[in-house]
Amino acid sequence: MHLRRAGPSAGLRLEDVGITAKVQGQHGLHLQLRGGLQAFAEECSLSDPVAAVIPITGSFSAALKGISDLERVLRGEAPGDDLTAQQRLRLDRALSALDAFQAKATYRQVALEIFGAEAVARYDWRTSSVRDAAIRLVRMGRALAAGGYLKLLAPGQGALAGAAGRPGLATSAGSRDIGT
Repeated sequence: MHLRRAGPSAGLRLEDVGITAKVQGQHGLHLQLRGGLQAFAEECSLSDPVAAVIPITGSFSAALKGISDLERVLRGEAPGDDLTAQQRLRLDRALSALDAFQAKATYRQVALEIFGAEAVARYDWRTSSVRDAAIRLVRMGRALAAGGYLKLLAPGQGALAGAAGRPGLATSAGSRDIGT
């Protein structure tokens, strides 16, 4: 989220927004706010009144959600969470699978890390649903890393709309089958 100095009647000052960490950059302050929100305050000090700037771009909806989350934090509430526990688990697994895959792990090693040895040993590897799940998680992680994470920010799209194998989050990065 981008903040700029506002007119003197704006009232809300940076020092009032619950800053938990700050780093002075060349053109402004990089801020972490309560609730994990992040903002960039351009050419203003902590005592200046601020206004949020929302660029009208392809991520306009995400910027609006950021402003809405800021409003919730200022009221003392937690930022909105659009993910269910199951969706959060799937994202966590997809990112773990991506990390392992980028470290040159095989799909079997990815499955062992995520699902455990018992689940991997239960069925023949080549026809195992665990193998298929590991491949899907790697594909989802790669799609997220290729920009699909932006789908998570779009309101009304469903938190995981267009996950790997469904329209909207596909990636042209391809896949490599190293299934042994």
